[in-house]
Amino acid sequence: MKLTNRSAVPESVFRFLATHDQFYDKDAAKGTISVTTLLRPIQEIVLTQRHDEEIEVDCTDLLWSVLGSGTHAALEKVEGFKPIGRLFGELEGIRISGKPDFVANNRICDYKVTSAWTVFYGDRLEEWRLQLSLYRWLYFTQAGGTLEETGMIVPILRDWAVREANKNPKYPQAPMIEIEVPLLSLKETEDFCREKLLAIKKAREESDVRLPLCSEKERWFHAKTGKNRKCDKYCHAAPFCDQKKEMDLVIDI
Repeated sequence: MKLTNRSAVPESVFRFLATHDQFYDKDAAKGTISVTTLLRPIQEIVLTQRHDEEIEVDCTDLLWSVLGSGTHAALEKVEGFKPIGRLFGELEGIRISGKPDFVANNRICDYKVTSAWTVFYGDRLEEWRLQLSLYRWLYFTQAGGTLEETGMIVPILRDWAVREANKNPKYPQAPMIEIEVPLLSLKETEDFCREKLLAIKKAREESDVRLPLCSEKERWFHAKTGKNRKCDKYCHAAPFCDQKKEMDLVIDI
């Protein structure tokens, strides 16, 4: 991946964003497929791996990720919470790794720096459920310990507004809250993981144009606007994706 500065941010900011790996244990994760990667569409996973050296990412695209990772690193030092190192497991001959933030009250927990509206609409609840379930499965696989069947997401809401909280009781009532998440069983999680890994293995044998297409849900398709938000803004593999090129061609026509 090549980091660019098309937005012309100050050099000091660019250098800070360019060191995003300082918050991520890159060496420990080397040679594994991460939990966060497993949650991505198969086409995105394969194209990103296949075209890694060609992919260009503007430094501003990393801003919230870097700030979020820095927040995680600071919160890990809070006394009374048990931080967890990177967890490892193996399935179908593939090493899997994941790094949850902490365990509290025998429950797997993870911080998320995100939008208040993401929480309000529940856009990522299913993704978070799968992520925590996979962390719990890795914890069991590596340490043999069984955690509770509910996990906890702690969203830190970067755009929280007191005005919205005062007028809408369904809007998050504080800029940092807790969301209890029911998790998949260990068996359900392992079944999901195995199915996804086998699908990735199969897709790696295909050419770019024969990869499994991303669904509307995976593309974050918005029916009213006709936009695919994931493809347009958040998928680094988009420049190499024939599905996106065809969708863009239809829109242009």
